[in-house]
Amino acid sequence: MDKVKPFVDHEAAAALAAKGTVGKKLGAVVPMRRRRNSRTMDDGDADLGPEWATLMLLHEPATDPDSRRAWLTETWIRAYVPPWKVPIHKIRDYLGDLFGFYFLFLSVLAKWCLYVGVMGVAVFVAAATAPEARGGGVTQSPRRQLPSVVFAPVLVLWGGAFFADFKRQQASYAKEWGSYAWAVARPKTRPAFVGIPQTDLVYGKIVIDWPDSRRRKAVFLSWLVVAALLLLAVLVIAAITNFKQSYGRERYLGGFVSGTDLATVASIAQVQVLNGLYKDVARTMTRRENWKTDAQYADHLTSKLVLFKLCNTFASIVFVAFLDAFNAHGCGALRHGGGCLHETYLAIWPLFLSGAAASFLGQFLAPWVQHRRVVAKTRGVYGGDDDEDPLRVVARRQFVETAEYDNIEDTIDDYLELAVQFGYVAGFGAAFPLAPLLCFFLNTVQLKQDGYKLLWFHRRPLPLEVRSIGVWEKIFGLILKASIFSNCGIQGEKRAKFPTSKAPLSAIFHSFWLIFGRAIISRNGLEAWVLSPNARAQNTHFEATLNLSCPAQAASSSSRPRSRTA
Repeated sequence: MDKVKPFVDHEAAAALAAKGTVGKKLGAVVPMRRRRNSRTMDDGDADLGPEWATLMLLHEPATDPDSRRAWLTETWIRAYVPPWKVPIHKIRDYLGDLFGFYFLFLSVLAKWCLYVGVMGVAVFVAAATAPEARGGGVTQSPRRQLPSVVFAPVLVLWGGAFFADFKRQQASYAKEWGSYAWAVARPKTRPAFVGIPQTDLVYGKIVIDWPDSRRRKAVFLSWLVVAALLLLAVLVIAAITNFKQSYGRERYLGGFVSGTDLATVASIAQVQVLNGLYKDVARTMTRRENWKTDAQYADHLTSKLVLFKLCNTFASIVFVAFLDAFNAHGCGALRHGGGCLHETYLAIWPLFLSGAAASFLGQFLAPWVQHRRVVAKTRGVYGGDDDEDPLRVVARRQFVETAEYDNIEDTIDDYLELAVQFGYVAGFGAAFPLAPLLCFFLNTVQLKQDGYKLLWFHRRPLPLEVRSIGVWEKIFGLILKASIFSNCGIQGEKRAKFPTSKAPLSAIFHSFWLIFGRAIISRNGLEAWVLSPNARAQNTHFEATLNLSCPAQAASSSSRPRSRTA
């Protein structure tokens, strides 16, 4: 603590409080470090002032029972609060708009997982207690697969209804919080951006930017690395599949472990190890691309992480569900006529549960252990003489005991876990009917887990100017549309070969989800808009702001034809 000394800057705290997203009962901490140039800091340099290294918002004191931090901890974290009653407004007032929208999405997803999870339990019980069933879960008998096949179109409709409800609530909260005022805000330059002086081709001014030719080379190299790692993942999956088909019935370790068990463990290791490896590679490659704004950096990092993690996680499941049936030694060669639905169930649940455990260990247990180690090392002693400002002691404690939360990269990790979870439910929930209910319990725990982590293990995040969940809205929409094809394959002829008497019933259900499922996905944004009076009101507010700030863009926006709704 002799080289980094925090001090309290009340003026910076007041400036941040004026933004409206931070309370007034806080302090701003700016760590002070010694100068590392040719001149050393001595008594004669005292008038130069401290160096600013970083800005940290103070959490409200833990000893204050009237603080919002204490209220959230006692009323929300430590008490039983169902997901649909999470205090979104209180969370947003304390942590900012970014986390207000994040916890809103998480709470709405948990609520809708409960709705479809009840039906998923009924499907699981119907398949497990059927007379011809052998074992639990989705059975191998084609006659017993009917509940799961019926469940497939329900999941498509569920996904569209969930997305419409979330968009409606997001628009309502954004209007109430005034988030649409950030729509015309000028993007800020990233602190890590390194530019060179260039001449603006339009205005002829000197601007700090990065040549597009250099950036294109860096982007090309990044996607070349992505392709190489995806090829590596495919090769590993092919090797595991070949081992499973060749030695699946062999016994190892004294007969306690089969070849299939070893293949399952290898699949779990392949998913977790490659996902963790690629996360660091993607961050390094995106930083080398040297994007100018935070939005550009976040979008390109998100695209790389989403593409690789979804492909790496679901590639083996897609192979078993849709391609293994054409393999001479795959599930299509099994004696029963149930297709690969049962094998898909056996491939999903280990990856699903191991992913949930890895997420808990990485996002909560590791910060908790780190926090306890720091507390044990310092023994909670941070000064506090009679003549010292008590706020300095609080600032010193929080600076040492809490870790910094990256509003961009750490938020991407949180949403990425939800994207994988949503893919399990919407895309393959018919093969693993317990997935929706398990997601409800996991998201209920994650609401409190993330809240406690942000309140006690991390420094108070700086507020960001956001008006929605951003690019993740498109990503979840793409996952929802991709679930149409996965549910179509599960419901198709090769997945569940019904007797002739059941063929008309299968055709009816196939047409049902294909028509109405696509309709609700393509119209869910419109439904969210029409169902929300606040959303229509915020459109008027947004157009008024646009008219004042950018008349040309407002004129082009008003010239577009609008659809009439009753």
